[in-house]
Amino acid sequence: MYLIPEVKSAKAGQRKELKGCTFSFPQGIDERIKRLCEKVPQGDMIVTFEIGNGIGEEYKITFSDKIEIKASSSKGAFYAVQTLRQIIKNGYYDVEEIEDAPDFENRGFYYDITRGRVQTLDTLKALVDNMAYYKLNMLQLYVEHTFPFKEYDGIYQKMGYMTAEETIELDKYCQENFVELVPSLSCFGHLYELLSTEKYKHLCELTNDEHKTHFWQRRMAHHTINPSDPESIEVIKSLIDQYMPCFTSNYFNICCDETFDLGKGKNQGKDPSQLYTAFVKQIVDQYCADDRLDMLMLSHSDG
Repeated sequence: MYLIPEVKSAKAGQRKELKGCTFSFPQGIDERIKRLCEKVPQGDMIVTFEIGNGIGEEYKITFSDKIEIKASSSKGAFYAVQTLRQIIKNGYYDVEEIEDAPDFENRGFYYDITRGRVQTLDTLKALVDNMAYYKLNMLQLYVEHTFPFKEYDGIYQKMGYMTAEETIELDKYCQENFVELVPSLSCFGHLYELLSTEKYKHLCELTNDEHKTHFWQRRMAHHTINPSDPESIEVIKSLIDQYMPCFTSNYFNICCDETFDLGKGKNQGKDPSQLYTAFVKQIVDQYCADDRLDMLMLSHSDG
């Protein structure tokens, strides 16, 4: 059989055809499992469940005159059904027993919706479906200006964006598929569009010299906010405060990557590493000290 990801163990058995099945649900089973089972082709083979109240994702599938799924949690049972879907797609099984559990607790996909076309909500939901099918459980959408932040007014309308309502709906759809939608927002570097506006260009680490360099060179350079200006942290806090309520996750990726400009403009002569850590610490202190978030994440830091 061809299964992605490969299962931990599979006890070989006689090859038998499997084109579909019928599910027998225990009382109180998670409705998300029922909805997933609706995607499985109908057939005569009966599938039963035994689901514990744990938090693990391990499961066992036993094949005999019926198919028995045993899982430590609803999430494990959900992934067992995904494995069963793949088996039915193959059209056969040649095992007596499958046991599986993930190697990593968080199995994520990072998708850029800033540099290029912003995908429709339907397309993003289809992405979530595929992630769940292959047992990925964390999605992050990379965002700079593709959300209706008040600071980006006049920019996001021209370049495309996801509304708050769409983001909330996607978050709910992710929950339906045991996927955590984690907000990911540029909060230090990669702020070219913001720092190119008349209102906020004074917060740019570098001085704009738009006639001396090519657009893409400018975009890679003039995108870091000046961490020494007190107004900078207020702008970043405003962006986070507008974005955070759309998500149920206790994580937030503040990115803070590729701050190549630090110490090369208004902070020339200062230690870039100290500038970097001091600004990131302001963000962390603001959002972790009051228990609003369990963790702030950095994509990677090039301070």
